[in-house]
Amino acid sequence: MKYNVIFSQQAYKDIKKLTPKLREKAKEIIRNRIAVDPYRGKQLVGNMKGYFSV
Repeated sequence: MKYNVIFSQQAYKDIKKLTPKLREKAKEIIRNRIAVDPYRGKQLVGNMKGYFSV
């Protein structure tokens, strides 16, 4: 099952600032890792609690 990934406006702005090579790498990670299993990474702590690393 694939999940829908929803970006904030800030995320769109940040992605536009990436180089084309990094932008493609980010798209690959989003499609093949995050959309497939968003809980696969390490759970973050502190003010990032509830988020996961990639």
